[in-house]
Amino acid sequence: MELGLEQSLLAEPCNEEQIRQSRKVINLLIKNVKDHHLPMVTGAANAKKAWDALGSMFAANNNARKVSLRQEFSRFKMVDGEPLPMYFARARQLQTDLLGVGHVINDSELA
Repeated sequence: MELGLEQSLLAEPCNEEQIRQSRKVINLLIKNVKDHHLPMVTGAANAKKAWDALGSMFAANNNARKVSLRQEFSRFKMVDGEPLPMYFARARQLQTDLLGVGHVINDSELA
């Protein structure tokens, strides 16, 4: 569904119409973020600042997750007595998780 409010996320409001749209976006964000993210949205001066604050927070979480997954990958090994299919399934899941945070692991690196 297209609401035509994306400009509110890209620029600070300069006129009454933009302020109205910014408030509309803030209300949409409030309705759709988890409770622990509400202070970031409600404390923002406008929709752009709220969006930027959420983006920074999620980017930091993504970087921390990427580092954690890379460490897990560097220590990855077969557990004693683990069936080969289970090992491969864990390796593929780790590869998928790393891809999800923007880090590509080739099949040759998994070997």
